[in-house]
Amino acid sequence: MEDKKIEDLAYIQSATARKKVMNSLKNGKMKTPTTISQETDMTLNYLSKTLKQLKNKQLIQCLNEESRKKRFYIITDYGKQVINLEGEFLWK
Repeated sequence: MEDKKIEDLAYIQSATARKKVMNSLKNGKMKTPTTISQETDMTLNYLSKTLKQLKNKQLIQCLNEESRKKRFYIITDYGKQVINLEGEFLWK
């Protein structure tokens, strides 16, 4: 399991967009794509792709998948474990 966490940490680190999104969600509060977009300076189209990538790795979760508007995203417990491997300096 630890190998998978390290692999997923490398996956996050390999793209600035993924790091920005994980940083935005790391406090555990649920956020909409609009809020994340404003915090990360990403377009909604690019953010949507990044959210999907992170969701597929089970690092984040959409709480209301069936909704077409106002979706809420949150970091998963697994996502927290992965980002905690590297320590705070990675997310500054």
